[in-house]
Amino acid sequence: MSVFLLVSLSSGLLATEWHVAPPPVGDDSNPGTKALPFATVQRGIEAASDGDTVIVAEGTYVENIGFNGKNITLTSTDPLDRRVVKYTIIDGNKAGSVVRFSGTETEGCVLSGFTIRNGDALDGGGILGGTYPDYTHATIQNNTIAGNSARYYGGGLFLCDGTIQSNTITGNSAGLNGGGLYDCKGVIRNCIIWANRAPSGPQLDESSIPTYSCIQDWSGGGEGNTASEPRFVDLNAGDYRLQEGSPCIDAGYNDPSLPATDMTGMHRIMFGGKSLTVDMGAWEYYVNALPRELGGNAVLTWSSLAGKTYSVLTSSDMFTWQIVAENVPSLGDTTTTWTDTTAPFLSPAVRIRYYRTVER
Repeated sequence: MSVFLLVSLSSGLLATEWHVAPPPVGDDSNPGTKALPFATVQRGIEAASDGDTVIVAEGTYVENIGFNGKNITLTSTDPLDRRVVKYTIIDGNKAGSVVRFSGTETEGCVLSGFTIRNGDALDGGGILGGTYPDYTHATIQNNTIAGNSARYYGGGLFLCDGTIQSNTITGNSAGLNGGGLYDCKGVIRNCIIWANRAPSGPQLDESSIPTYSCIQDWSGGGEGNTASEPRFVDLNAGDYRLQEGSPCIDAGYNDPSLPATDMTGMHRIMFGGKSLTVDMGAWEYYVNALPRELGGNAVLTWSSLAGKTYSVLTSSDMFTWQIVAENVPSLGDTTTTWTDTTAPFLSPAVRIRYYRTVER
């Protein structure tokens, strides 16, 4: 159960950095420096003032945190590194909402690069935007919000009235209304809202009409929406990337406020096969085909942007990566192809190799 979350941004001119790390390195009696960090995320929030940044090292923090109206940046050590996000965990221990806003935070509030799990509350299991009638107005974008629950309303989000865009909201549940979202009255755009559960309004309820979004069993109108199955890579395993042929590819709205990258650092507007249009959801699809025969070479094809150059990396375990090519030039605003001739497959035992491309 996880949320990879990014909530807008801003920072002060005289900001202070605070650091958090698990015990024994971290201790809440420490001064919160990089050398002597705090042990809990909440202690870092309490020490910070508006405009400050709290940096959290990898580890599991069993706590329920509240921003208490502070416009600060709370971040993992690298919110664009999927491995860092996966292993920097705030675990609510089913003791309430994992993350709670007071409702007075503004777009200067940032929560970025965490796995947030085991949220269980009366309302807003994953994220509680405030206490009625205070609706938080922070922008919530580039997030995967999954596997949280509320006993009454809003398993994923509740009382979040800011812009909600480019999120994948799935597998959340509520005992009464709004398994995915409840009472979220701001703009809802470019989202995938799927496989959430509630007796009434399982995907969303008492909220704005979404646009350019993929919503299960949706018949409520709204420009650009679809109710077609999004074709995740593996819903049951929590892999919410899009497969080739997904109706969510090249189907969003290219709003000027879109972030430049998705939650993994990929360009947000890529050529998915039809046009240079943003995808729905938190994960931008990019072509990466690897046809390879025994004794042959791997042919990589990826979505690219004109004037860019790329590095190609390879791995056998998805954690340790080696650069096999640098300064591969883009072939334009569609796709770029590169052939790996460095180590052809010589036997079935080495048929699996992972690749990734990084813009230089």
